[in-house]
Amino acid sequence: MKKVLLLLIFTSLLSAMSTDYQPIKGCKSDKDQDGVMDVNDKCPNTPLEMRVDAIGCSNLDKTLDDDGDGVPNMSDKCLTTKEGLNVDESGCCTDCDSDGVLDAKDKCPNTPENFPVDKDGCEYSVDLKINFEVASSQIKQESSPDVEKFAEYMIQYPNYSVEIIGHTSSTGELEDNMILSNNRAEAVRDVLVNSGIESSRMKTSGVGPNSPIGDNDTEEGRAENRRIEVEVNRNIEAKKSPVSEDDSFYMMEE
Repeated sequence: MKKVLLLLIFTSLLSAMSTDYQPIKGCKSDKDQDGVMDVNDKCPNTPLEMRVDAIGCSNLDKTLDDDGDGVPNMSDKCLTTKEGLNVDESGCCTDCDSDGVLDAKDKCPNTPENFPVDKDGCEYSVDLKINFEVASSQIKQESSPDVEKFAEYMIQYPNYSVEIIGHTSSTGELEDNMILSNNRAEAVRDVLVNSGIESSRMKTSGVGPNSPIGDNDTEEGRAENRRIEVEVNRNIEAKKSPVSEDDSFYMMEE
């Protein structure tokens, strides 16, 4: 009789042990009972009593690589590296913004994707200067190569648009200077259009003598103020940011 009773008890225990784990209704589930709730558990079938990390995986498993970067979790200091990025031996990306400049040398580590950068990893800008005759909006022939270079830049990077702003010195009547500044801006735009840049990517305006950068009481200052300023804007909705100081181009009249 005792043997039969013991056999029944043993059978009942085996049956209980083989039953699937069932969480109590209304409570968070931890199927493998590793202390990490199933909603956060990246390794939901860890063997019982095996030590796990914060995501429910065992550091003893040398093959586990959740972010697929080739570095096992046990050695990976960056467990959520984006797919396709190159990583170092610690599993962290070496060029996280994919701009071609290693993070160790990147002074602008969060450059938007597909934007041109300089050797420091910061957005690349073109320095452009155009000389005008005094009281004229006609671009000199000698400045044509510089305008063409700027046009090539805009063709190569179609995610840029520009605002061309004309300026003058304070010499002459205000009304005349307002017209002159606008004509200078439109002259630059027209050359860029003829070079293949869509007019929809360009906006022009003239502010006359109202935004001087030089002293209008000196000839040098007045020459500095007779200029074209081009502000470059990024046409990306998802990663739009204000135009920085580096995004401005100046074209001056001597």
